[in-house]
Amino acid sequence: MPLAEQIYLFIMLLTAGMLAGFCYDLYKMTRSKLRLKKTGTFLGDIFFWLFLTCVSFYLLLRLNAGEVRIYVFLGLALGTLLYMQLMGKTTYRLLDGLFSLIGKLIKIIISILLFLWKIITTPFRILFIIVIFPFRLIARFFSFTGRGSKKFARRLVLGPAGRLKAGLLLKLKSIWTKLKPGNKT
Repeated sequence: MPLAEQIYLFIMLLTAGMLAGFCYDLYKMTRSKLRLKKTGTFLGDIFFWLFLTCVSFYLLLRLNAGEVRIYVFLGLALGTLLYMQLMGKTTYRLLDGLFSLIGKLIKIIISILLFLWKIITTPFRILFIIVIFPFRLIARFFSFTGRGSKKFARRLVLGPAGRLKAGLLLKLKSIWTKLKPGNKT
């Protein structure tokens, strides 16, 4: 292999090592933000290193016809070391800021969606209270008059009220499923 090709290959391996260092910082930041426990960290480490091994093997096949020489390991290790020394801390802080910004944006979007949900459901809640309140008053009245009248009140008032509530909930559920994103009906 000519010297120019070896230099080109070494530069590509340095770049691959630096990219591996960046991927490690990205994984480390993701792991810390997700607050993975021991099992999650263990599985994440396995998947990360399997992924990195596959990418490195692919690069070796594309760049060097799969030949593994000592300068391949030196190039990858030196590239990772250069990344960690020159750009590692700055990149980690930038990733931390980016992840924090994404987290805040997600919280804002969720709070907006919850606010819209409250706006949409408030008329139904008011209607439910208006319809159910008289039934509850009647049920309380009958509950004071004795045990037999309590059973009568349950059958007379709470039965229809329960069916009304169940019917309203079914209607709301069907409306919700129709409004869900990705629903074709």
